[in-house]
Amino acid sequence: MQRDAIVSVIILTFNSELYIKRAVLSVLNQTYNNIEILIVDAGSTDNTKSIALGLSQIVWLDLPESDMGMARNYGVRHSNGDFIMFLDSDDFYLDNKIKNQVETLRINNSIDAVFCPAYIYRQDNPLRLGIKKYSNKVLTLDNLLNGEIYTLATMCLRKSAWNENILFGEGGQGRYGEDWRFELNMVYNGIKMGFINNVEVVVEIRKDSHTSWEMQPIMKRL
Repeated sequence: MQRDAIVSVIILTFNSELYIKRAVLSVLNQTYNNIEILIVDAGSTDNTKSIALGLSQIVWLDLPESDMGMARNYGVRHSNGDFIMFLDSDDFYLDNKIKNQVETLRINNSIDAVFCPAYIYRQDNPLRLGIKKYSNKVLTLDNLLNGEIYTLATMCLRKSAWNENILFGEGGQGRYGEDWRFELNMVYNGIKMGFINNVEVVVEIRKDSHTSWEMQPIMKRL
């Protein structure tokens, strides 16, 4: 019997003790089984590490003072998967996310990445769910140049498509807008992207979150 491909899920943390268990359990509870979870930590001083290591299947990677772009690149370099996914510690997957996206890529060799919609809710109003604008279509280069962007957690990427031309920015370009530049580079460098209509991710917007609408223009100027 052919083995299931390995999926590497890279989770970024920094003082994430309030959220990390929820994020990790959303990966462990997937209906797809062959999963590697890599947590790249930027130097947490709270209980993030002890909570995470109390769960199963965790590869813990310390990367003090890292920005988000640096941490994601580091996680990919240490991954063993055939497919790569990313997750922020305060967001979480729905149960069929990995299975549905891996199956899409298995049956469609013409694409190297697949995205999906995400539910969005604000920390101060958790009962009101929305779906992110722009997230219900395949984005073109023009779309991205106009500032449209997928939520990074909605992506599944073939590891074979990862190359030096699409690395996340680091330093100043690794703290804000690194996901937008990453997706822009993917399209510019000819990586074919697909889309499924299933909502597979839930994103929480907090007051200090880089996902907040007020942060978006700042992110894309840097």
